[in-house]
Amino acid sequence: MIEASELSKLTHLAIEQGHQAAAEKKRAQTELESRQQVADRARADEIVAQIPARVRDAAAADQTYALIMGLREGVDILRPAGEPTGTTCDEKWLVGTAGLVWQSCLEARLNPKLQYWGDAKSGHGFNIVIHWQRQSEPTAEIDTAEWRRLTDQAIEEGRREAARVAEEEERALEHDRQLERDKALSIISAIPNRARTAAQAKQSYAIAMSLREGTDFKRPLNDREYCTCSPAWLTGTAKLVWDACVQNKLKPELQFWHDGGGMDSGFNLVIHW
Repeated sequence: MIEASELSKLTHLAIEQGHQAAAEKKRAQTELESRQQVADRARADEIVAQIPARVRDAAAADQTYALIMGLREGVDILRPAGEPTGTTCDEKWLVGTAGLVWQSCLEARLNPKLQYWGDAKSGHGFNIVIHWQRQSEPTAEIDTAEWRRLTDQAIEEGRREAARVAEEEERALEHDRQLERDKALSIISAIPNRARTAAQAKQSYAIAMSLREGTDFKRPLNDREYCTCSPAWLTGTAKLVWDACVQNKLKPELQFWHDGGGMDSGFNLVIHW
């Protein structure tokens, strides 16, 4: 049988050990929270540092918004108990890295929004998205912070890049159009000799040009009449040659041909007299 003094001693020892365990648990929890805060801050700084590049790419794509961060329920969003999961999210529910990124966007006056997304394949969720206006200079008041300056600079650089790419694409298209015009002129210039040779052979027609599907004409996806071709489908050089023949009343036709064995077939642009 345990004496009263010994029982008291053991009880006090157990209480002290309990206090020590509670204190140790609290210290461990505090250290864990501190490490998590450091990790959240580092991750937030990494995301914030990427904003100018994200904005530049979005502006170059002629967008007026950029996705900054995808949010995870239960990690970045702590929805209050009883609040149903749906298509709404309150900035007050953001925690950790998401809360820090959101605050940075607010401080830099980047007009952040919590944007819902959803599809049948990938599920649904929320993103932090920033917006700007589609014009040469943002009208919002510009923060003097270096980061906001870099973000505005990125938007402008993106717009200049978009304009440069559009200009290069237009030059490339014009180059292709000039090649088509030169080729068409060469084919048109050869028509008199082709007609002379055909007439000498007692023919009433001459082949002006052979057509390649996908290059000289583009068949509609739902069309299955492979032995027919419409003038409306002609593109590039073929259209230029066809138009020249029509304008000069050469009675052009799109004539189907095949090898008789089912191995090869196609169309020719033919003139008649």
